[in-house]
Amino acid sequence: MKDKELLFSAIDSYALLSRTYREVLKTLIKLAIDDVVVINIKDLSKLSNVSRPAVYAALKVLEKEKLITRNINPGSRLSSFVLKPQKFDDIIKYHSVRENILHK
Repeated sequence: MKDKELLFSAIDSYALLSRTYREVLKTLIKLAIDDVVVINIKDLSKLSNVSRPAVYAALKVLEKEKLITRNINPGSRLSSFVLKPQKFDDIIKYHSVRENILHK
């Protein structure tokens, strides 16, 4: 899907997030169905190739930056995350502007 390729490229060049945070975000996007991901931290860590403490830190930052909303399910090891695609549009716009400046 070309739009996802553009989004992943934009996320890769998004300097406001560390590399590990970007990996967690891209993994969430890959797993999302209708902008929702239900997963446990252990699996998210394994799939994103990021340590569990780094996943927790990434989720905290992604939530603070309003890229995701986290719904904690009491009594369950699973968490659900709602992606905020409108914020991804901002990342793509930033990427496009940056690319235009760099290639002039």
